[in-house]
Amino acid sequence: MESHYGPLKNATVIEVGADQTLFGEFDNHKTVEHLQIKSTEESIIEILYCGNFGNLHDSVTLFGFWKKFTNETKNNASGLKSVYARLQWHFYCSGPKRAELVTVREKLSNSLKDSIQICDGLRQAEWVAVMQAANIALVTMAPGSETVVMPSKTYSAMMAGQAVLAIAPESSDLVNTIKKADCGWWIEPGDVVGLEKMLKKIGSNPEEVLKKRVHAYRYAHKHFGQDALAKKWQVLFEGIILKS
Repeated sequence: MESHYGPLKNATVIEVGADQTLFGEFDNHKTVEHLQIKSTEESIIEILYCGNFGNLHDSVTLFGFWKKFTNETKNNASGLKSVYARLQWHFYCSGPKRAELVTVREKLSNSLKDSIQICDGLRQAEWVAVMQAANIALVTMAPGSETVVMPSKTYSAMMAGQAVLAIAPESSDLVNTIKKADCGWWIEPGDVVGLEKMLKKIGSNPEEVLKKRVHAYRYAHKHFGQDALAKKWQVLFEGIILKS
């Protein structure tokens, strides 16, 4: 629209945000305990996909990595198992791509299959507990979707203290948010080798994971809570009234 008609005057962007009251504040002393991660080589890093797994969400890259991992570990490729064994994948999802997710999982090596859990949706109390326990939120966007969507699961994930691993075009609002908050990592859709390298980095550096989680939590509570968003709406409406 803007490419045809030009920028809209007096426009403002107000994020969907999330309910900050579900995820209480914590001070520096409680940070490590609250985020439930130990900075040791034995730490398990949980990657959580929670929400709709729909047609605008990239699946090709993730499935491609899993298949590559299975083939290379079958051929005894060195170093892969030790790095990725610490990653646990949890999917609480619905949507049109869930069936394919189940099918792909069944064709993987037993060790990788065991690290991937696929579950149904959650009631609120269970959802809050799952969100707080996970280290990293997986958020994906198919090529082209950056012009029409911003995955709202990102705001809840950050509010809960999850770092964000995005498979998304760099020009997306999702990646822009990650850059502003310094709260995660991203690769372009289709970059299976890039995802492999990124996961290796994540799996070998729990201290960085913790740092990104703290950044996500603090940025979300400052900018994406309902109190902060209400102020944006107030400024918008007051500006409209004054100009009317």
